Formats: sequence, structure tokens, C-alpha cells
Amino acid sequence: MTKDSKKSLLCTDFPLYSVQCFGGQHFIAAGGGGAAKTGIPNAIEAFEITHLDKYRCEYEGLNRTLTDDLVADKNEAIMNGAVSQWKLKERSVYFAAGMNNQCTVFEVYKEPNKTAKYVGAVEVCDAKAGYQTSVGWAHDNSSIITADSTGGVSVWNFPSLEMKVRIAAHKSEVEWMAINPISHTAVTCGRDGSMLELNLDKGEIENDLFWTSEEVHMKSYRCRACCYAFVNHDRSKLKLFSVHIPKVMKNKQKSHLFLVKWDSRLLPERKALLPQTDTPSCLATSIDGNFLGVGSLEGHVSIYISFSLKCVKRVEFAHSSFVTGIVFAPVTFPDTSNGKREIMQSRLFTDFDAVLLSISIDKQVNCIALPQRTTLSVGVAMLFCFAVVLLVGVGIAFGAVLNL
Repeated sequence: MTKDSKKSLLCTDFPLYSVQCFGGQHFIAAGGGGAAKTGIPNAIEAFEITHLDKYRCEYEGLNRTLTDDLVADKNEAIMNGAVSQWKLKERSVYFAAGMNNQCTVFEVYKEPNKTAKYVGAVEVCDAKAGYQTSVGWAHDNSSIITADSTGGVSVWNFPSLEMKVRIAAHKSEVEWMAINPISHTAVTCGRDGSMLELNLDKGEIENDLFWTSEEVHMKSYRCRACCYAFVNHDRSKLKLFSVHIPKVMKNKQKSHLFLVKWDSRLLPERKALLPQTDTPSCLATSIDGNFLGVGSLEGHVSIYISFSLKCVKRVEFAHSSFVTGIVFAPVTFPDTSNGKREIMQSRLFTDFDAVLLSISIDKQVNCIALPQRTTLSVGVAMLFCFAVVLLVGVGIAFGAVLNL
């Protein structure tokens, strides 16, 4: 594991709560100061990473949208968000944003100085009862899925924004939600400790994720965040990953924190301990599925290998406050612009295995890069082994001559 400092990418004038990638090296950072009249704006900023090496990371600001100008009588910060499934050559993307009890959809552009366009909004729950906690898109962009603090999950047809189904999933707040990238299902984590798989077409609970008899001690833990990933872009190898914290944190120094990999049947496959100083606040997977990013309440950010759950990079105090969001840049990514699925390599990130962006209420967007691992070809490895054997043989022969 390497410890490295982050590269500061940009600083905004408002707290950040959502960071999203929307094609190539284009990103969205959103947040705000909320309804209080403090002068801190509620905004969406689109930017493009233009240069990255081991010394510095540079960006170009594309456009900035003050959401108070677009959403009437709704001066709220964006607290969570998700972008629609994007294609490389598209010039815009839809961004579903959680603003208190409302899910607001914007169209965000890659073009310079072109502000976002308001598309529509829905109330996910009664304002007096709760607020939106998580949001995501169906894999075919046919619907938006919202979760809220009342324990409910709603499916909204897009672009009509008409409610399709509502599921009373949890007894308390839905803390996190992961949308299945190949089917109309989702996994939700409740503050009540339950972890459920939902059928978004039928509007019902499909499966209650449980621990095996050897993992009974995990019942005293709850899922803090989860996400799906294809391992090495292989659509037949879909995995779910999650981070778990104690339901009751009595003594942080004696509490365990876990990173868990689930198999295709949603049974626990592998588990790893997280550092006790890294209480997880968010989780993300790289687009190729080979890496996991974990942000913490203490401001630390780490990158793990998804196969072994081994930490390969950890940046202490990447932020001065808790990490509110992380997203991987697409080092490699699938593209269907030509009618067939091809794995593309980013020219900007060719020297890196993973590039992770993190945000916080400290208003900073930081970039953490994992340099590409050096590998030897089979031919070079065989030649190296032959040279070693030859040198050993010469050494033995030379020693025998000296003994004579």
C-alpha cells in the first residue's frame, strides 16, 4: 500500500455533496449552502480534466449554473445526485439531483458557457415527513429511482416523471442505494440495519441479504454504502460491494469496520477489515470494476483492489472534513456509439490504473491517481529467469574451481 498526497484539482465557493462523471474526462460537482441566506450559492459546475501526470492535475471550467435561478421557490442545496447513462459523443447528460424532498432533473452540457437546463421535478415524499437520500438511473435510462428518509423507494418513468411504483422498503431512512446495471433491481441499505434487493418492475422486495451461519457477528453491523461493478468490464461477472459499520458505535477504538464483496447470488464472498480510523462515508467502483474507492468521515480516501480487497493507496486527510462523494474517472470504459460494445482507452489517463476524484464540504475537488503497474512480458520474464539460472551455474562452477 502506498501513502501519497492528493492533487488539488479545483476549489469552489460552496460545499460539495455530489460529484459525477459524464463522459471521458468531463465531470459535474454540485452542492450549495441551502435555503439560508448566507450568500453561499446552490450550484452545478461542469468541468473537464485537461492534464494529469504524477506532479499535477489541471482542469478547464466549462459552465456554472445557479440552481436558484432555475427552480422556482426551491432555494435548496443539491445533497445527492446521479447522471444518466452516457455515451462518449453525446454533448449533454441528464442529472437527477436531490434537493430536500424533491428530485429535480437538469440537462447539463459539455459545451463552454452553456448553463444547465431545468427539465422537471417530482416530490419524492412529503416535505414535513422527510427528504431524498439517494437517487439513481435505470440501466436503459427509462426511469429514475429515488430513496428517501421515510424508508420508501420510488420509480419514476423518464422523461414523463410519472410515478411507476413505490416500495415501502425500510422501517427507517434509506441510507444508500445501488442500481443494478443490467436488470431492473436495486440494493438498498437502511439505517434500521436491513439490506434489501428490490424488484423495480414489480415494486416489491425480492431478497433480504443475509449473513451465513459463520458470519453471525455481522448482524450487529449495518451497511453504510454499496455499489455494483463488472469485474474487468465482464458483464457475466457482476459483483456487489459494501462497507459496514457497527449499529451502535460504543467505542471507536474497539469497533471493527468491514469492506465486503458479494457474489452473483448476493451471498458474502470475501470480507476485509478497514482501518479503525476510516469510518466509511461513501463508496464507489471504477468503471472497469477493478478498483474500489472509500471515503471516510475523518477525511481520508483509499483505493482498494476489488478482487482481493487489498488497499493499494491511502491518502490521509485528503479533505479537512468528511468526504461527501467520490467518483472514478474512466481510464477504460465501454462505448456503444458505433452500435457495438467496445472497450475504449482514455488518452489522458493512459499512465494510470485508476484516477479517483473526491469532494467534501471543504469545497475542494481532489484528484488521487494510482500509477500504472509495471509488468514484464512472458518472453522477458523467461529471459530473466534463464539469466539468473546461468549466473547461479557460473557461480557454482567458479566456486568449485577455487576449491581445487
